[in-house]
Amino acid sequence: MLLIKLVYMNKHIERIIYTIAIATGAMSLFFKMNTILSILLILFSILYLFIGWLLLNPEHSKKFDFLYLIVGYFFSSSFLALLFKNRDYPLLDMFIYGSIAMLLLSLILILGIDRARKKPLVENTVKILLLLGIVVAAIFV
Repeated sequence: MLLIKLVYMNKHIERIIYTIAIATGAMSLFFKMNTILSILLILFSILYLFIGWLLLNPEHSKKFDFLYLIVGYFFSSSFLALLFKNRDYPLLDMFIYGSIAMLLLSLILILGIDRARKKPLVENTVKILLLLGIVVAAIFV
């Protein structure tokens, strides 16, 4: 509850959470079987699963938006795919390819629906593209 109030108060906190999450995802590609990175990936996955709609909503209104719930779920799945890559769990290829497809779908949704609603979409597009780049890099690393 405190985190939700903090995010409403300051957009910088939202960006800090995203920056730490992306940095954790990128570092997990290079430091295999790292317990601290695995725990952080699980925490960010849970965070984006439960309040991703709040962290990704450009208007920061208190109304619930189903589009950002879906995109938050896709972000959560991407962090789980990076966790599977970090720990070398079975089905990691399925999770990585599935999260790539989900991130591409979220990019289409953000660009299509938010453009139609005339919401600011540059920041969310950049967020999705950065996470997509890290997940695609997980295939080659």
